[in-house]
Amino acid sequence: MGEETYKCPKCGSHDSIWRGYRYNKSGNKRLRKCKNCGVNFTPDDGFLRRRYQKEHIVEAVSLHQSGLSLSKVKDHIWQYHGIKVSRWMILLWCRDYSNLIDKFTQTLKPEIKGNVHADEVILKTKGKKNWYWGAKDRKTKFKIAGKLTKISDSNTNPAFAKFHEKD
Repeated sequence: MGEETYKCPKCGSHDSIWRGYRYNKSGNKRLRKCKNCGVNFTPDDGFLRRRYQKEHIVEAVSLHQSGLSLSKVKDHIWQYHGIKVSRWMILLWCRDYSNLIDKFTQTLKPEIKGNVHADEVILKTKGKKNWYWGAKDRKTKFKIAGKLTKISDSNTNPAFAKFHEKD
């Protein structure tokens, strides 16, 4: 079947074979050997040259994106995994992988399976009202759109005007 091809970092050839494992404290990684130049290399899985295991990096980024502070994420990783990692390193992970996640989510095309639920929520910030307009698919719970405005008129938000009229 169609096996994935990996490019050799030295000569650029796509002709390589699996050639064992590379062992270190971040885990085992599969090695490939180029048939043209004979160099061993590790295919880039998005976590190339990372000192920590990818599961820990993903967990730290996810916790920080969920609203935990860098200090709390650092404490969580230490308490649950026994790994000392600095807040600065967690911030760098968040910067690196948030961009990758954003690029990936921009490629997603939503499949609307049922009705679209549109709603607005009034938020008070420093004594001033703001309106959050949201729309999501009722069945899949996929967020279709969201916008924060300073005025409550749905006509100023054309994306939500058509949803708002149906309610």
